[in-house]
Amino acid sequence: NNALAFLPIVCNVFAGGFAIMVIARMLRTIGKGESPFSLSSARQIKVLAIVLLVGVVAGALITPGTQVGSVSESGAISLMSIGHTTDIAYIDLGDLLLSIICFALSPIFRYGALLQSEADDLM
Repeated sequence: NNALAFLPIVCNVFAGGFAIMVIARMLRTIGKGESPFSLSSARQIKVLAIVLLVGVVAGALITPGTQVGSVSESGAISLMSIGHTTDIAYIDLGDLLLSIICFALSPIFRYGALLQSEADDLM
């Protein structure tokens, strides 16, 4: 159960790194003078949305009263439980909003890829 408490952190770290990779790839594509709209970009944005959503759900499902943090003196990550002081589920609204935005951007990039393909066929 203690290992599951780290799932939101792992999801957030993975989502952050994955987001940087997707953005860097898009910027490289734009730098080459190509369109960033592609089916692979749409899929990657959707995967990012799913990872963010898993992090939000995992964060809401960890044991209430459990705090995951870092010890500042040594920099080690530690799990500290303060007991069941409340039954309130904590939802990270920032990551939830980012997940919703990514879910909305995915079909936009898919449609942009379709339009780009049609424009390329006309040339």
